[in-house]
Amino acid sequence: MTNAHQDVSVGMEGVNNFIKCFQQLIDRGDAATAPSIRGGRLGNPTSPTTKNSRMSMIGDMWRDKNWMAIGNSIGTGLDSPVDYFTSPTSSYPCGATVNYNTADGYKKYSVLSNIEFAGATLVGVDVYWAAPSNSTPNKVPNKFDPWTYAYTLNVPNGTTSIAIKPTAMSNNISSMKLNGTAVAQGASSTVAVAAGTVISIDVVSPDGSSTSSYKLTVALV
Repeated sequence: MTNAHQDVSVGMEGVNNFIKCFQQLIDRGDAATAPSIRGGRLGNPTSPTTKNSRMSMIGDMWRDKNWMAIGNSIGTGLDSPVDYFTSPTSSYPCGATVNYNTADGYKKYSVLSNIEFAGATLVGVDVYWAAPSNSTPNKVPNKFDPWTYAYTLNVPNGTTSIAIKPTAMSNNISSMKLNGTAVAQGASSTVAVAAGTVISIDVVSPDGSSTSSYKLTVALV
């Protein structure tokens, strides 16, 4: 991974700051953005009615060599409605039913961003992020999709327990439960398994208006 026009890859601190740029948008919504420092303005730079584009930044650009900012991905003008969060679409396969771009929409994220396993392998799905380009689908195969709620877990024969570490997309969720027991964000838990075991994960959004329920069915292989 390289930063902007640099020809040297950044270290893990830079990568982590890149992730934090997106995470603060999910956690704080548009309050996490500031006017872009790159180019100054969208459209006609001499127009007094054209506003700076949005930017999410981590670190001090003058003092921290690992500072990171994302701007083009959230390039709508500051006077334009928020449009960079998830919303239902027919342009490509997407299971989202909530438009998170509405007022306080970021508080309605009740989905997981990722989930890790020890002793099991998730059978993933195709994950799409945009409409097809040049007739080629924009997708990655066999991955976890936050808006797909039923999965198979392949577990080696003879295994009686696995470790599961779910991470919610928002750090401000109201609650997260694994098989009915509260778990902390990103905490690992041990779960007993057998053929056909169904593991449930329930996540409640920050504002309590949305709940997502995931079902993981164990297959011994």
